[in-house]
Amino acid sequence: MDKKLNMLFPVVGAAHKALPFYITGVGINHMQEHINRIKGYTDYQWVQTLKGTGILKVNDKEYPIKEGMGMLLYPDEQHEYFSEYGDWCVNWITFNGYGMESLLTNNKLTETQAYYIMQPHVLTGEIKAIYHLYSSELLNNGHNVLNGLQGSRALYNLLLNLINLTCTEKEQSYSTYLKRLEPVLNYMEQNYNKPMRLDELSGLLNISEGHFCRLFKQSIGARPVQYMNHIRVSKAKELLLSKQAMAVKEIAHEIGFEDVNYFCYIFKLLTDMTPTEFRDLH
Repeated sequence: MDKKLNMLFPVVGAAHKALPFYITGVGINHMQEHINRIKGYTDYQWVQTLKGTGILKVNDKEYPIKEGMGMLLYPDEQHEYFSEYGDWCVNWITFNGYGMESLLTNNKLTETQAYYIMQPHVLTGEIKAIYHLYSSELLNNGHNVLNGLQGSRALYNLLLNLINLTCTEKEQSYSTYLKRLEPVLNYMEQNYNKPMRLDELSGLLNISEGHFCRLFKQSIGARPVQYMNHIRVSKAKELLLSKQAMAVKEIAHEIGFEDVNYFCYIFKLLTDMTPTEFRDLH
C-alpha cells in the first residue's frame, strides 16, 4: 500500500477486481492541486469540497464545486479541475468494479458533473472511516492484507449515501432550503457533543419552535434529533476506528450521549450493528 501524506493507494489484486465494487485510492483533508487529464482517469472519482471552491471543466461545461458540493467523474473522460482562488481542501476517493456503472446509471448518477449534497457530513464521515480503515491496516501490518470484502462493503455504503443524498442543479436542489438552515446546521455540526435544545436552534433563525421543526423536516427530511443522531454516529465511527484504545462508554460521552446504552441503541438503529461489532469488523 502506498501512503503519501493524507492519501492511501491500496494494492489492487485479482481478488479485488473480482468484486463488484473496490477502492483504488482515498484521501482526506487534501489541498487539491490543478489536475488536467487529457485522456481521463482509469477509475471513477468522487471529490468533495471541505473548504474553498473548485472549478470542474468537462464536456465543454464549467461547474463550480463549492462547500456542500462534490463532483463525480467517470473513467476515461477528459477533464480538468482546479481551485477557483486560494486553497481548495477536499476529501476524495477513487473506485471501480464490474457493478459500478449499473449501480450509478440506474440511480440518476449518469454522467460526470457537479452534485449538491443534502448532508455533506455523512459522506465526509464515510470517506474518513474508509481512510482510517486502510490507515489502521497499514499501521498494524505494514502491508495490504485488508480483506477486500470489508473495503467493498464500506464503498457500497458510501455509494448508497451518494445516491440518496445528492442531486444536480437541473433537479430541485436542496441549496435554497439549506441556505436558510445554514446557521443551524453549522451550529449542530460544531456542537454535536452538547445537549440539543429546540429553543436554541429555532432562536438562531428567530422563528417559533413549531415553525422551525416543520422547516427542518421539509428541508432535511428528518427531525432535528434524528439529524443530530446521524452526526453523532458519524463522529462515533471515526473515533471507533482512529482511537482503538478508547472505550465505547468514553466515545458515547465524547459525542454527547450521557447514557451509553442509549448510544448503543441509536448506533445499531442506524448501522445495523453495535459499536463493538463495527470496530471488530474493521
